[in-house]
Parts: sequence; structure tokens; C-alpha cells
Amino acid sequence: MFLAAQCAIAGFVVSDVRPAMADSTASVSKALTPTSSFAGASGKLRVRLHAKPVSGATGTQGSFSVSARHLPTDSSSFDLIVGGAKVGSVQANSAGNGSASFSTTPHGRSALLGVDPRGKTVVVRDTAGSGADVLVGTVPDDDAGSEACCTTDGEGESECEDVSPDPTTGVVTCNGTIPLDANGAPINSCLPDPCTTTVPPPPPGTATVCCVADSGDEEAQNTECDDGLDQCAANGGVLVQVQLPADFQQGDDPCDLNPCQSVTPNPPPPPSFCCVAQSSDDSSEVEAPECEDMSADACASIGAPPVNGACAYTDQSGNPASVPCP
Repeated sequence: MFLAAQCAIAGFVVSDVRPAMADSTASVSKALTPTSSFAGASGKLRVRLHAKPVSGATGTQGSFSVSARHLPTDSSSFDLIVGGAKVGSVQANSAGNGSASFSTTPHGRSALLGVDPRGKTVVVRDTAGSGADVLVGTVPDDDAGSEACCTTDGEGESECEDVSPDPTTGVVTCNGTIPLDANGAPINSCLPDPCTTTVPPPPPGTATVCCVADSGDEEAQNTECDDGLDQCAANGGVLVQVQLPADFQQGDDPCDLNPCQSVTPNPPPPPSFCCVAQSSDDSSEVEAPECEDMSADACASIGAPPVNGACAYTDQSGNPASVPCP
């Protein structure tokens, strides 16, 4: 038995006891689901994260990738959105096949991984063609409830560790400092690293920005860009590596390239209804036209008069009724 100096903070404990680490490695492979307009498309996401610092690095280390097949061939670039923030793009070939890969230690064709994908919705969106979502999926989070804990290594350097709650009490014990976001709530991931204000320099021809999505904005329409990286985790943002154009000059702001916002997805067409003539086996019998739910183009192609509103409705007495066709 030993006595630990502890301080409870809203269900969290700061202690000199070694905390229970989250699972050291999280490995996920999951198929992405095509939307109804792109039923022939398919895709898969893969996540591999080390919750505990490895090889002297600080924060969560690992990789995230998305591969896709049979994407619309009228586009070659597709926005990749994670948790409401655009983090990069999937580049597709003429057959509609493409991929994107990210790593906390990027090299080759991998870009910087600056977001923890676990528990977040992933969207592959057509940017140049229809502007619609093509593939959608949510990354499982088998260790929901874990929190970030800032500790100091033997050399006095700050490092971040993912700490799991006690299975009995539900309390997260941190033998260091619990990092808080801008609203004073504990930060639940070491990716991006909330325990350091230092971000590795980006490769030549790129820049790193912080993309902060509005809460609940899965469309990535109101995501803000900030080139101040030291408070990215505290502001609930993700680090995104931006490819700079050839004419980009020193002193230019990479946020002017609008790297965080996705294209506006095209909304589904509004429902339309029309009165369709009915056929009969008996040519001498004339059947009254009926109101049917059809697209505007389909109604126009058969010369069916449009109906203002829906075919079925509820009358003033609360009874179901249908629109009479002339």
C-alpha cells in the first residue's frame, strides 16, 4: 500500500500513481458505405494508432488511410472529411480508383495525420462533379472515455498519454496534468498533441494549418482555418497539411487557400408529383389519372401535369386524403 496525493477534477484524478494506459495499439479496418446515388462505389478505411508514446515520440503515433474504387469517373479529386473537417483529398485515376494516406510521421506520399479518427464520421465527397457524398462511414472507438494526460519524461520533455477510465469507478487517473480545451473540458485524445506547442516542420512545398469545425458541422461548411498551431488541440481543431501552389510566396497566409472547407454538397432534388394517365386492358374503358410520386423530369417526359404539393395529405378533420386529378 502507498499513499497517493490526489486531486479530483470533475471525475478525473491527478495523481502520482501510474495511470492505467489505454490499449497500446488500436487497429481498425472497416468498409465505407456508398450513398444511394453511387451504389457501385466501394471503399475501406484503416486506422492503426499507438496510444502510448513510442520510439521517444510524444503523443499518439500511427496512421490512417482510405482507399476507394469505382468512384465517379467525371471527377479526379474527392474531398476527405473526418469529423466535419476536411483533412485532405482522395486522388482517383481514370477508372475511379484512388486512395489517401496519413501518418504522424509522414513520408513518401503520406500526409500529416493531425486528427484522431476514432469515433468520427468519414466522408468521401465528389468535389468537381456532382458535389455529393459518395462514401460514408464511422470509425469505431473501442476505448471511448479515455482522456489525454500530460506527463514529463526522464529528460524533462512533455509527452502525452491516452489514459483509460477505471472500469469500476469510471475515473481517469493521470499522474501529470489533464489538458483542458477552450471551454475547460478535458481533452480526450493525444492527436493532435495537447501537451506541446511544437509542431514538426512540414515538408518543402507544404504548410501546416489548424482546421476547427463547428460543433455538429459534418458537412465541413463552416470550418475555420488558423495558422496558429500551438492552441489547435485546445480549440478542438485538427492539423492539416496543405499543398502550396508554385506561386506561393514567403509571408503568404496558407489559410487564404481555403484548405479546411469542403465543397457545398448538392442537396437532393425536391420531391415532385404529377397526374399520370392509367392504362387498361379494355381499350373502351377510360380510367381516371392518378397522382404519383415521380421526378420532375419523368413527369415532363410523359406529359403528365404536375401536382402542387404531395399526392397524399391530411384533411381538416385529420383524415387521410389524396389529391384528385383532373
